Amino acid sequence: MLIDSHAHLDMEDFDADRDVVIKRALQGGVTRIVTIGIDLASSRKAIEIAKKNEFIYATVGYHPHNASKADPRDLEKLKTFASEPKVVAWGEIGLDFFRRHSPPDMQVQALERQLDIAFELDLPVIIHDRDAHRDLLSLLKKKNRLYRGVIHCFSGNYDLAMALIEMGFCISFPGTVTYKNAIDTQTTASRIPLERLLVETDCPYLTPAPFRGKRNEPLYIKYTAEKIAQLRQMPLEELAEATSANTMPLQPPEQDMTRPIAKDSPLVLASASPRRKQLLRQTRIPFRTMTSRVREGTLACDPLLNARLLAEAKAQAVIRTSGGNWILGADTLVVLDREVLGKPADENEAFSMLRKLSGKEHSVITGFCLVAPDSKKAHSEAVVTRVTLKALTKTEILGYVATGEPLGKAGSYAIQGIGAFLVKGITGSYTNVVCLPLCALVNALVATGALKTFPIDS
Repeated sequence: MLIDSHAHLDMEDFDADRDVVIKRALQGGVTRIVTIGIDLASSRKAIEIAKKNEFIYATVGYHPHNASKADPRDLEKLKTFASEPKVVAWGEIGLDFFRRHSPPDMQVQALERQLDIAFELDLPVIIHDRDAHRDLLSLLKKKNRLYRGVIHCFSGNYDLAMALIEMGFCISFPGTVTYKNAIDTQTTASRIPLERLLVETDCPYLTPAPFRGKRNEPLYIKYTAEKIAQLRQMPLEELAEATSANTMPLQPPEQDMTRPIAKDSPLVLASASPRRKQLLRQTRIPFRTMTSRVREGTLACDPLLNARLLAEAKAQAVIRTSGGNWILGADTLVVLDREVLGKPADENEAFSMLRKLSGKEHSVITGFCLVAPDSKKAHSEAVVTRVTLKALTKTEILGYVATGEPLGKAGSYAIQGIGAFLVKGITGSYTNVVCLPLCALVNALVATGALKTFPIDS
């Protein structure tokens, strides 16, 4: 069971035998293919191919090579295309400062416009990055969002991958990982969290080593997967299962018509965390957000219990104005030597927090409380992740504070806005801080039969 998360089946390289190539992939164990649009015509053709083949899905967008042609009228047409049921993402978009088929400034403008459109449409993005790592990272940070999507055909190093993962992206590897001289790519593929790893062919390009020099095709995804499984010292079947699950944001949910959506009882999230909202969108549960005014305080009890009590307090704080709804209260604590370090309110607090955490291990504790429409607690739990920050000098801390990086990003991975680039080590996967309780939430809602749900894979 393998999914090719990035193919270009619309290209003329497949005109002579496209149906044969698709059949060969299906017979060879490829269960899904995402075929990528790179301009208006390509996106239209990708959708046509997807409509003809049940296991193929499409994306729409303007590739950086074609950025100079991405005029507003065509982007509006692509927005119309994006409403097609088989369209699962916006892309391929990005920056390519190697070939520069379009001027860099036009590439930046096109990328910014398309990121905004994808955000407006609540679609994941497929991003191309070649010889533009620093510029891409800077642009994405400037947007100050938590992203959904994929950095396709990844060509950077491990540190870059982790910075992008921290922003919400998955990292996808093509056949280049099988090349002998691809040391950085192989190292990164072996080290990043498994739950953020995808595989792709980028066919007809980047054919894996056994067929290098020939046209690539979706069937050859297995050679890329085999190489990464070897690098990670794990069974191919386990890698295939994980990477297939990771492509969930690029797949429409399986339709479950046995439980109709209770439109009069939507879920209310008593938290503004971008990460929690992102994960709830992936479950396809209808929800809205209400901000509670419950704040962290000094620990008066066991940290796990304290996080749960705070989550319950947040849920209770919005019940009066949201009667008849499901309420999800959530709160994240950063605890160092039993001291709660809350989200910094200004630069002085940010400096103080980073100085306390510099070079030390601390706990990140997230509590969740689900309250039913009858105001009875339906589910409550808390999870802990242990995190060690790098040792930072006073000058480094001042530099981070000056950029605003530690400010205003609580929930980026539940360390109150501290980016992955400051982390030395994590005990356990940081995504567990938000994924596991949300999976439990989904199961609790399914058990009630109150909402139509599409569970996420933890």
